Amino acid sequence: MRLKLILYLTLFFEKARALCKGLFMNLIGLKFSKKQGFRVGSHSVITLYTKKSEMIIGSNCYFRRNCSVIVSDGKLTIGDNFFMNNFSSLNCMGQIDIGDDCLFGEGVKLYDHNYDYRKADGKPFNKKGHRKGFIKIGNNCWLGSNCVVLMNVTIGDNVIIGANTVVYKDVPAGTILVNKQDLQSVAHQGN
Repeated sequence: MRLKLILYLTLFFEKARALCKGLFMNLIGLKFSKKQGFRVGSHSVITLYTKKSEMIIGSNCYFRRNCSVIVSDGKLTIGDNFFMNNFSSLNCMGQIDIGDDCLFGEGVKLYDHNYDYRKADGKPFNKKGHRKGFIKIGNNCWLGSNCVVLMNVTIGDNVIIGANTVVYKDVPAGTILVNKQDLQSVAHQGN
Protein backbone atom coordinates (compact mmCIF):
# COMPACT_ATOMS: atom_id res chain seq x y z
CA MET A 1 0.00 0.00 0.00
CA ARG A 2 2.75 2.41 0.98
CA LEU A 3 4.81 1.63 -2.15
CA LYS A 4 1.75 2.11 -4.34
CA LEU A 5 1.13 5.54 -2.78
CA ILE A 6 4.76 6.55 -3.35
CA LEU A 7 4.54 5.49 -7.01
CA TYR A 8 1.31 7.45 -7.55
CA LEU A 9 2.79 10.55 -5.89
CA THR A 10 5.96 10.28 -7.99
CA LEU A 11 3.90 10.00 -11.17
CA PHE A 12 1.72 12.95 -10.12
CA PHE A 13 4.71 15.20 -9.36
CA GLU A 14 6.48 14.26 -12.63
CA LYS A 15 3.35 15.16 -14.62
CA ALA A 16 2.95 18.41 -12.65
CA ARG A 17 6.61 19.29 -13.25
CA ALA A 18 6.26 18.67 -17.01
CA LEU A 19 3.10 20.78 -17.13
CA CYS A 20 4.77 23.66 -15.25
CA LYS A 21 7.84 23.46 -17.50
CA GLY A 22 5.65 23.64 -20.61
CA LEU A 23 3.66 26.59 -19.26
CA PHE A 24 6.87 28.40 -18.30
CA MET A 25 8.45 27.85 -21.74
CA ASN A 26 5.33 29.21 -23.45
CA LEU A 27 5.25 32.17 -21.07
CA ILE A 28 8.82 33.25 -21.87
CA GLY A 29 8.34 32.82 -25.63
CA LEU A 30 9.89 29.44 -26.43
CA LYS A 31 7.98 27.54 -29.09
CA PHE A 32 8.41 23.87 -29.86
CA SER A 33 7.56 22.09 -33.10
CA LYS A 34 6.93 18.99 -31.00
CA LYS A 35 6.65 18.76 -27.23
CA GLN A 36 9.38 16.17 -26.69
CA GLY A 37 13.09 15.73 -26.32
CA PHE A 38 14.32 19.17 -25.25
CA ARG A 39 17.18 18.94 -22.75
CA VAL A 40 19.41 21.60 -21.21
CA GLY A 41 22.57 20.68 -19.28
CA SER A 42 23.71 22.19 -16.02
CA HIS A 43 24.81 25.84 -15.95
CA SER A 44 23.37 26.48 -19.42
CA VAL A 45 21.36 29.66 -19.90
CA ILE A 46 18.64 30.56 -22.40
CA THR A 47 17.76 34.26 -22.38
CA LEU A 48 15.06 36.03 -24.39
CA TYR A 49 15.54 39.75 -23.68
CA THR A 50 12.41 41.33 -25.14
CA LYS A 51 8.88 40.43 -26.20
CA LYS A 52 10.09 40.62 -29.84
CA SER A 53 12.55 37.80 -29.15
CA GLU A 54 11.45 34.47 -30.60
CA MET A 55 12.94 30.99 -30.29
CA ILE A 56 11.54 27.94 -32.08
CA ILE A 57 13.03 24.56 -31.16
CA GLY A 58 12.48 21.21 -32.90
CA SER A 59 12.30 17.83 -31.20
CA ASN A 60 15.18 15.91 -29.67
CA CYS A 61 17.42 18.93 -29.05
CA TYR A 62 20.17 18.86 -26.44
CA PHE A 63 22.15 21.81 -25.09
CA ARG A 64 25.00 20.42 -23.00
CA ARG A 65 26.69 22.04 -19.98
CA ASN A 66 27.64 25.73 -19.80
CA CYS A 67 25.93 26.71 -23.05
CA SER A 68 24.55 30.19 -23.65
CA VAL A 69 21.64 31.10 -25.93
CA ILE A 70 20.80 34.81 -26.13
CA VAL A 71 17.97 36.16 -28.29
CA SER A 72 17.55 39.93 -28.26
CA ASP A 73 14.84 41.21 -30.66
CA GLY A 74 15.76 38.39 -33.05
CA LYS A 75 14.40 35.06 -34.20
CA LEU A 76 16.27 31.80 -33.54
CA THR A 77 14.98 28.63 -35.23
CA ILE A 78 16.53 25.23 -34.47
CA GLY A 79 15.52 22.06 -36.33
CA ASP A 80 15.10 18.51 -35.02
CA ASN A 81 17.94 16.38 -33.60
CA PHE A 82 20.21 19.29 -32.72
CA PHE A 83 23.21 18.86 -30.39
CA MET A 84 25.25 21.70 -28.92
CA ASN A 85 28.31 20.66 -26.91
CA ASN A 86 29.76 22.31 -23.79
CA PHE A 87 30.70 26.02 -23.70
CA SER A 88 28.99 26.90 -26.99
CA SER A 89 26.88 30.01 -27.57
CA LEU A 90 24.25 31.35 -29.95
CA ASN A 91 23.90 35.16 -29.99
CA CYS A 92 20.89 36.33 -32.00
CA MET A 93 19.77 39.91 -32.67
CA GLY A 94 18.68 39.36 -36.28
CA GLN A 95 17.87 35.84 -37.48
CA ILE A 96 19.58 32.48 -37.04
CA ASP A 97 18.19 29.34 -38.71
CA ILE A 98 19.75 25.94 -37.94
CA GLY A 99 18.54 22.90 -39.90
CA ASP A 100 17.83 19.34 -38.79
CA ASP A 101 20.49 16.87 -37.59
CA CYS A 102 23.19 19.46 -36.83
CA LEU A 103 26.08 18.93 -34.40
CA PHE A 104 28.11 21.68 -32.71
CA GLY A 105 31.41 20.79 -31.05
CA GLU A 106 32.66 22.40 -27.84
CA GLY A 107 33.09 26.16 -27.86
CA VAL A 108 31.19 26.90 -31.11
CA LYS A 109 30.02 30.55 -31.33
CA LEU A 110 27.41 32.11 -33.64
CA TYR A 111 27.03 35.92 -33.96
CA ASP A 112 24.44 37.34 -36.36
CA HIS A 113 25.32 40.94 -35.45
CA ASN A 114 28.25 43.27 -34.89
CA TYR A 115 28.86 46.71 -33.42
CA ASP A 116 28.24 49.39 -36.04
CA TYR A 117 31.86 50.55 -36.02
CA ARG A 118 31.56 52.17 -39.47
CA LYS A 119 29.76 55.26 -38.16
CA ALA A 120 32.25 58.14 -37.95
CA ASP A 121 30.41 60.04 -35.25
CA GLY A 122 33.09 60.10 -32.54
CA LYS A 123 31.08 57.89 -30.16
CA PRO A 124 32.68 54.91 -28.38
CA PHE A 125 32.01 51.57 -30.07
CA ASN A 126 29.58 50.42 -27.37
CA LYS A 127 27.40 53.52 -27.98
CA LYS A 128 27.10 53.14 -31.77
CA GLY A 129 24.47 50.40 -31.80
CA HIS A 130 24.51 47.15 -33.76
CA ARG A 131 24.28 46.03 -37.36
CA LYS A 132 21.99 43.01 -37.52
CA GLY A 133 22.23 40.22 -40.03
CA PHE A 134 21.49 36.53 -40.40
CA ILE A 135 23.05 33.08 -40.21
CA LYS A 136 21.55 30.11 -42.04
CA ILE A 137 22.91 26.61 -41.44
CA GLY A 138 21.52 23.75 -43.56
CA ASN A 139 20.64 20.19 -42.58
CA ASN A 140 23.18 17.59 -41.43
CA CYS A 141 26.03 19.99 -40.63
CA TRP A 142 28.86 19.44 -38.16
CA LEU A 143 30.75 22.42 -36.77
CA GLY A 144 33.95 21.32 -35.04
CA SER A 145 35.21 22.64 -31.71
CA ASN A 146 35.81 26.39 -31.36
CA CYS A 147 34.31 27.38 -34.72
CA VAL A 148 33.04 30.95 -34.99
CA VAL A 149 30.30 31.81 -37.51
CA LEU A 150 29.87 35.53 -38.21
CA MET A 151 26.92 37.49 -39.58
CA ASN A 152 25.47 37.23 -43.09
CA VAL A 153 26.66 33.67 -43.71
CA THR A 154 24.81 30.77 -45.32
CA ILE A 155 26.14 27.24 -44.77
CA GLY A 156 24.67 24.61 -47.11
CA ASP A 157 23.48 21.09 -46.31
CA ASN A 158 25.92 18.27 -45.43
CA VAL A 159 28.82 20.55 -44.48
CA ILE A 160 31.68 19.76 -42.09
CA ILE A 161 33.61 22.69 -40.66
CA GLY A 162 36.92 21.82 -39.00
CA ALA A 163 37.96 22.95 -35.54
CA ASN A 164 39.08 26.55 -34.91
CA THR A 165 37.65 27.88 -38.18
CA VAL A 166 36.23 31.40 -38.50
CA VAL A 167 33.42 31.37 -41.07
CA TYR A 168 32.84 34.83 -42.54
CA LYS A 169 31.48 33.95 -46.00
CA ASP A 170 29.07 31.43 -47.50
CA VAL A 171 29.93 27.71 -47.57
CA PRO A 172 28.38 25.60 -50.38
CA ALA A 173 26.56 22.33 -49.68
CA GLY A 174 28.68 19.19 -49.39
CA THR A 175 31.85 21.05 -48.41
CA ILE A 176 34.50 20.12 -45.85
CA LEU A 177 36.03 23.39 -44.66
CA VAL A 178 39.29 23.32 -42.70
CA ASN A 179 41.44 25.99 -41.10
CA LYS A 180 44.81 25.63 -42.78
CA GLN A 181 47.71 26.34 -40.47
CA ASP A 182 51.36 26.49 -41.36
CA LEU A 183 52.92 24.91 -38.28
CA GLN A 184 56.67 25.30 -38.06
CA SER A 185 59.15 23.57 -35.87
CA VAL A 186 61.69 25.99 -34.40
CA ALA A 187 65.07 24.76 -33.16
CA HIS A 188 65.47 25.28 -29.43
CA GLN A 189 68.74 25.47 -27.55
CA GLY A 190 68.00 23.44 -24.44
CA ASN A 191 69.94 23.47 -21.20
